[in-house]
Amino acid sequence: AQSKVRALRALGFLAVFLASLAAAAAAIAPELIDWNSYRAEIEALASTKLHTKVRIEGPIALRLLPEPEFAAQNITVEEPRLSARFAAKSMHMRLGLLSLLAGQFAIEDIALRAPDVRLSWPLSPRIRLPRRPPSPGAPLHMRVTAGRLAIGRLVLTEINAGFLIGGPAGGYTAEGTAEAWGRPFSFAFRVTDVGLDGAAGLTLTLRETGPSGLNARFSGQIATDGSLVGTLRLASTDLSAWVPAPASPFSAEGRFTMAQGLAAADN
Repeated sequence: AQSKVRALRALGFLAVFLASLAAAAAAIAPELIDWNSYRAEIEALASTKLHTKVRIEGPIALRLLPEPEFAAQNITVEEPRLSARFAAKSMHMRLGLLSLLAGQFAIEDIALRAPDVRLSWPLSPRIRLPRRPPSPGAPLHMRVTAGRLAIGRLVLTEINAGFLIGGPAGGYTAEGTAEAWGRPFSFAFRVTDVGLDGAAGLTLTLRETGPSGLNARFSGQIATDGSLVGTLRLASTDLSAWVPAPASPFSAEGRFTMAQGLAAADN
């Protein structure tokens, strides 16, 4: 009986030792690989996935512990057909361990630092809303810090936000803060999945955190070409903060449309 106990203990110690050795190998092995030597292959894979040209000019790294993570710096994505450009100082992607062991590249979380997105105005008619896949996977979380978005002459800076793509309700949601016209704003928006008519529901709210207390809310639809139609409501505690007028509260609500670079409000 004692010999059996000693044998079980020995097997237990061996199992713990092998598990520790495997964990150490998983932690050390990726550090020993020069992932920068695979830059061309990684760029080609990313370009294929995004259907556009992707360049990674900075260092590339991969680690497996405490959780799989891929990191790259100085990333640029350009789409000349749409007059669009995206750049980021760094990107960290958290990967699913089980899917990675199965040879798949399943992204669970993305963190972007100082992303810079530039779009021409009017928006290109070739921009299309992505349709939800027939069998969507797990929701994708994305975090943005110190971002910048330029659409024509409209520039948003200091964007700090969290995004959710997919999930039980599908679509895209975001919530965060930004600066525009030298004023701080908080924002939230939701875009539903594209319907059979090719359009998606859009809800956008903006609130200035400064003294004027501007509130803006749009609720309507966005077509695949980027045109909008819906209801826009504006309210502020100080009209003089925006236009030459007495310092008094105001509110306005009406139908809002935007297409091919032109916006109109009526009713």
